[in-house]
Amino acid sequence: MKHPEAQQWIDYVRGTLAKDDAARIKAHLDTGCKACRMELALWAAMKDFGSQEPGNAPPADTVRVVKAAVGGKAGKVRTTMREIAELVFDSYSQPQFAGVRSSSDAPRQLLYRAGSMMIDMRLQNGQAADRIALMGQVFSSGEKKLAMRQVPVHLLSGVDELASTATNQFGEFYLEHESGRDLQISVEVSTNRDVFIPLDESIWRIASSR
Repeated sequence: MKHPEAQQWIDYVRGTLAKDDAARIKAHLDTGCKACRMELALWAAMKDFGSQEPGNAPPADTVRVVKAAVGGKAGKVRTTMREIAELVFDSYSQPQFAGVRSSSDAPRQLLYRAGSMMIDMRLQNGQAADRIALMGQVFSSGEKKLAMRQVPVHLLSGVDELASTATNQFGEFYLEHESGRDLQISVEVSTNRDVFIPLDESIWRIASSR
């Protein structure tokens, strides 16, 4: 008898191989074939490993991070198109009068574009000295400027959500938080499209100190 193929070994250790074929393999093993005994031991070990695998649950914190990273929701499959908004205007890159440049309260105006959608944002000091206020408006830039209502807006640090809100009837939103690293704004344009605005640490630092 020739040595069994891999699929035959799999069926043999699982007990699903036809009786006649299983009897032939057993008879061959009884002849003392060392190569086949090693193959049997290998596939038996694989079967034991597979039977124990369902009980090996990953750590809860690992599951949380992965779910947050892919933006999924329990029981639902969400295919989301993610895009980075393009910066088209920054007031701090424009020349200013000396008196304006020296003012510590001067807000920073930023304008981003993502397709036909525009996000107009203004950064300035918050109510507390160590906080930054972010005000903005989300609108469509077609032939008419149309405000985008009830659009969820999130302030993120990596995969952690720090603050969230939604645009009002005028497409406006307001967020306030401490400055930090790896910050970004996420605008949920629709159920399958998210627009991201990375907020470099320098943006928040300059906005509060300039």
